[in-house]
Amino acid sequence: MPLLEEAARAEGFVMDSENPELWVSWSPDQEFCHDAPALPSLCAVSVVATSVASPPLPVMGFCHPARRSATLREWVAQWPLGGILRPFLASEAVGSRACTIRIPQASEWLFLKTPGAKQSVESGGLREMAVTLFGMGRFPIMPATLASAAMLVLALWLRARVGGAGFWEITLAVAGLATISAVALESWAERRFLTSDPREFVLDEVAGLALTWAMLPPSSGWEIIVLGFLLFRIFDIFKWGIHWVERLRLPGVIVWDDLLAGAYAGFATLAIRTFLSS
Repeated sequence: MPLLEEAARAEGFVMDSENPELWVSWSPDQEFCHDAPALPSLCAVSVVATSVASPPLPVMGFCHPARRSATLREWVAQWPLGGILRPFLASEAVGSRACTIRIPQASEWLFLKTPGAKQSVESGGLREMAVTLFGMGRFPIMPATLASAAMLVLALWLRARVGGAGFWEITLAVAGLATISAVALESWAERRFLTSDPREFVLDEVAGLALTWAMLPPSSGWEIIVLGFLLFRIFDIFKWGIHWVERLRLPGVIVWDDLLAGAYAGFATLAIRTFLSS
């Protein structure tokens, strides 16, 4: 679990997935096993259970509703009308998108050996606020779409307030700043969330969508801004003609595919705008 490994690393201890004795886990229908051997090196224990009668380690890190990873298709299947909606998620690009869903009647408990690890787990600081766009990246369902939608609302407000020229300058600056920040924070985010291209990282969507808008003429109206948003999400989800840039493994690879999706969406939006104006 990411937070368990983060807590372990805060105490100078590296979790080793190839050494089972360093991992302690319970399934939701089991209570904590009090006879489990106490390892001198053990500094964090994550328990997924209905309750914990006796803490395995002295410091309570957190307790919150337990979740597990799932696909969007699995999440929709839980809805009352999920059976009707599932066929609309037949595309692997959409239906297989990662999300998190509740484990019924279970909580996730994190126990730590020292209070210092708790402080590290609880705070990701300004860097986490930046890469998750003020926490939107932690939304359990399609966080990239949520972050992009929030940008759209802000963009429409900015366009009305500062005009076309000002909006173009702002989006160009945001695209550049978000790209530089994404490249700079990529390695940190991978350590924080313990995976490459973590789903919580939505700063790359900020860069890609801002690039789409920066490619539009300042005279573009609100409907063209909305069209750019829609086309960016389509290219970002389906990744038509984009996978090749991911295979280059360039520094900051986390953002290059979004910039390419943003460029494709920008060109497509320009083409449609030109066609509609002719």
